[in-house]
Amino acid sequence: MLTVEVNENSIRELYKNGSEEAKTALRIAFNWKVLVPIQERVTSYEYACYELGYSTKTPEIPGTPSFIAYYKLSIIAKALNEGWIPQIGKENQWFPVFNCLSDGTWEFEICKSIAHFDMSPASLALKNQELCDYFGSNFKDLWKAYLLEI
Repeated sequence: MLTVEVNENSIRELYKNGSEEAKTALRIAFNWKVLVPIQERVTSYEYACYELGYSTKTPEIPGTPSFIAYYKLSIIAKALNEGWIPQIGKENQWFPVFNCLSDGTWEFEICKSIAHFDMSPASLALKNQELCDYFGSNFKDLWKAYLLEI
């Protein structure tokens, strides 16, 4: 039997630049989670649940749309963080911040955790700016429901 050592970064580069057939072969040969960044795997609440091994069914508990949106956002954040656990009051945590503009549209900002964010729900913190940007930019409907109770 032949044993071959491969560099993880080399495999990711092959995957990134490969044809669809090559990508399929690499997904079969290697752990696809190594090849595909978390942002490409978690594109919805349902995919976040799949990533964590959770049921996609929202618990049947009374709550406002804001509560349900928070529940879903916390699941998405947990999946995006891939095992990293946020803690209230700690630095190097990132939170999406939204500004409602006068014309009713939303403007997304990224905010690194600082003292005045100590009361932000830690379960919605991300481990880095890139994930925070993705989280805030790609789940706006859930954020809107959570923040505005719609």
